Amino acid sequence: MEADFVGTWITSERFAESVHSIKRLPGPIAFQMAVFLAYERGKAAGIGRIAATVGAISFILPMMMVLTLIGMTRTIWKEWGWTQLALIGIHAAGVGIVISTVSPLSQSIRTGDEYLRIAKWLFMFFGFVIALLKPSLEPLAIIICGLLALAPRRTRLNTAALAAVPTALVGVSVSDIHQTLFFTTLKASALTFGSGFAIIPLLGGEFVDRLQWINHTELLEAISFCLLTPASILMMASYLGVQIAGITGALVATLGVFLIPFINITTWFPTHGHRFTSFPQWRRFVFGAVATIIGTLGASIIKLLEPFVLNGLEIEKLRLDRPITTILIWIAVVPCAYYLTAKKEQPRWAVLLASGLISYAALRWF
Repeated sequence: MEADFVGTWITSERFAESVHSIKRLPGPIAFQMAVFLAYERGKAAGIGRIAATVGAISFILPMMMVLTLIGMTRTIWKEWGWTQLALIGIHAAGVGIVISTVSPLSQSIRTGDEYLRIAKWLFMFFGFVIALLKPSLEPLAIIICGLLALAPRRTRLNTAALAAVPTALVGVSVSDIHQTLFFTTLKASALTFGSGFAIIPLLGGEFVDRLQWINHTELLEAISFCLLTPASILMMASYLGVQIAGITGALVATLGVFLIPFINITTWFPTHGHRFTSFPQWRRFVFGAVATIIGTLGASIIKLLEPFVLNGLEIEKLRLDRPITTILIWIAVVPCAYYLTAKKEQPRWAVLLASGLISYAALRWF
C-alpha cells in the first residue's frame, strides 16, 4: 500500500501517522488502512464513503469467495485420503504459528512503569483463567482489564463511550442462528486489539465453548486455511460461517467481523483518529486489553492442542492408522513451525504447505 499510494493518494507523513493510529484500534490493520486510503481518495471528489465501501468490498470479496468455496466443498475433500494425511501436519503447523504471535503481541505493550509491568502479568493471568474456565466472559474480561489499566487516572468521556460499545454487545443473545452469528462476530471484532490473532480466543470461546457449533479441530482448520491464503485471519469467520449456516452464514459472519472497523474508519477516524489514539487514557485501555488477550490466546493454544494432547491424542476419534507417527509429527512440526515463522520469518503459507507435505509423506510411507 505504501509503495502504491504514497505520493499519489496520500502523503508519506499522513500515511505513517494513520498506520500508527490504526494500530491502536480494534480490528485488522490492513483492512482498515485499505478502507482509509479509499476514503481519502474519494473524499476529494465528495464520495469518501462510497469509495471506502468499494475499497472494503474489493479487499474482502476475493478471499471471502475462496474460503467460502473451500468451506462449501468440505464434505467432498474431507473424504479424500491424502487431505486427511496432509491436514495433520497443517494443523500442527497452525498451532506453531499461533504460538509465534504471542511474543510480538507481548512486546507491543512493553513498559518501564513498574506498576504497569505487574498489572500486565496480572491481566494476562486473569485472561488465561477466564478463557480456560469461563470462555463466555472473555469479552467482559478484556473490557474490565482495559478499564482497570486506566486507574487511578480519571477516564475521558470519549474513552468510556468507546468502551461502552463492546460492553453493551457482551450481553447480546438472540435465538436465530444468523442473528447470533452476526452479533457474535461483531462483538469479537470490537475487541480484537493488538493483532488479528486476538480474535481466535474470542471466536473459540463463543463458537466452540458456548454455542458448541464447532469443535477445536474445526477451529484450527479455519485458522490454517486463512494462513494458507492471503486472507486476514479475521476471515476465518467466513469459513466458519459457511460451516454453520451455509452461504448466508458466510456473508453474515463476514459482515459482522468487519462492520465496526469499517464504521470507525469512515466516521470519526479521518478527522479525530490521531488525536484520540494519542490520549494517554486510550493507550492505557489498549494496554490492559492486549495484556488480557495474551492470556486468552495462551488458553486458546492449549485448547487447540487439546484433541491431541490433553485427551490422550484421541487417536480413535481421528481415525488415524499410525498413532505413533502422528504423535511424532505434532512433536516435531509445532516447534519447527514456531521457529521458522517467529525466528526465521518464513512465509506462513510456505511453512503450512511444507508441513502438510511432510505429514502426508510420513503417514503415507511410514
